[in-house]
Parts: sequence; C-alpha cells; structure tokens
Amino acid sequence: MSAVQVGLSLVIAVPVAVILAVMCWPSADKCAPNPGWFHRAPDYPLSVAEAHRAMQVHRTCSAVDCPRKQAARAVLVGAGRMVPDPRRSY
Repeated sequence: MSAVQVGLSLVIAVPVAVILAVMCWPSADKCAPNPGWFHRAPDYPLSVAEAHRAMQVHRTCSAVDCPRKQAARAVLVGAGRMVPDPRRSY
C-alpha cells in the first residue's frame, strides 16, 4: 500500500470508529445494582434540557437502579414535561 492509500484509509476508518464507539458506549454501560460514575446522581440540579438528554442516554436503565435517570425523571415530572403512569409503581 502506498502512503496515500494508508492516509486515506485512516481518514475514513478513524472517524467511523469514533462514531461507532460513541453510539454504542451508553448501551454497553448497563445499569447495575452498583452503578459506576456514568450512572451517579448529578452533583447539581439538572436543567430540563439536561434531564431530557439524560433520559435519552439512560433509556435502557431502570429508574430504580440508575440515580441519574431518577434525578432526570424527577426534574421532568416537576416541570410537567413527563406524567408518570398512575398504574405503575416507580
């Protein structure tokens, strides 16, 4: 392979690898009874926009097991952006 071909391969392969890693990382870090830093409760009150994003990122987590999702859910319920199902217990 020539140097141009190697350079072109890197220009294509590196961004694709980064995109795939970013897309797959949140789902790879599943919630567990002992959550890691990714699932810790935030150190500050979340804004409504941050709460929406946290709910998207932690969509596979249970609100019972994930303190970050619990905090985001509380913000959205408090802001009237989310209405809990009264038939379910959270």
